[in-house]
Amino acid sequence: MTNVEHVVLSDGRKLAYEQFGAENGVPVIYNHGWPSSRLECRHLVPIAEKTGVKLISVDRPGMGGSDFQPNRALLDWPNDISQLADHLCLDKFHILGVSGGGPYVSVCAYKIPERLLGAAIIAGVTPMTNPRTKHGMRMMNRILLNVGKPAPWLLNWFMKYMQNVANDTEKLKRALSDLPEVDKQVMAGDTIDELAESAQECLRQGTAGATQDGRIYALPWGFELNQIDIPVTVWQGSLDVNVPLSNGQILAESIPNVSSNFIDGEGHFSILINHGETMLTELIG
Repeated sequence: MTNVEHVVLSDGRKLAYEQFGAENGVPVIYNHGWPSSRLECRHLVPIAEKTGVKLISVDRPGMGGSDFQPNRALLDWPNDISQLADHLCLDKFHILGVSGGGPYVSVCAYKIPERLLGAAIIAGVTPMTNPRTKHGMRMMNRILLNVGKPAPWLLNWFMKYMQNVANDTEKLKRALSDLPEVDKQVMAGDTIDELAESAQECLRQGTAGATQDGRIYALPWGFELNQIDIPVTVWQGSLDVNVPLSNGQILAESIPNVSSNFIDGEGHFSILINHGETMLTELIG
């Protein structure tokens, strides 16, 4: 059993979150990837305890334990996060996002900079309006992001497929067979089981929330990365094929006050596992 908690938002929706790591640690709100859930950050728990961080990991609408939000846009997310922070009596906090969680850090940095003590984007996806975003991206991810805007029904079909794959570790391994060797190595341990469980939790209510997330990535974000005023730290592995190197380069070129960490030989999953302690330590400063 997990220790999921909920906050009731102003529109009546429930937002699910879970707290991991140091009980009285520095608060870091964690934004999970896609399709994933609040459970994604569990492998960081020993590091969070060691570095004095309390990870507050949040399910996005329609995923995990969070209620679906009709007609959701990326720009809606900072309001949810602000209400969660108010519920937890956090005037200011740090924020971190991995992969598909990257845009959610970007929009918070743009819209609620006064609430943020620090922001980090790890292997974070960039706007689909930039033609470089998909350079070097594995075929499956390109397909998913290509159909998000013109054919959400097809994206929903893919999410149903992912629902089936997440329930079978062997199928999941085959689906990830085109990853670089460094990512396959980290998947050889408990990581793949944790990845599967997080995806299962994401899709527990059905596929609507995850499908909506994919559509949000494909649509214009409603702001430009160069409108972010606060410092942002970017981490990117050179061998990443899920969210390839071009995405980290776009973030580094576009965000005015950015600190970039490009790490040779790291992939999409390995970078957080191998450098998580440095990431959390630098984030909380």
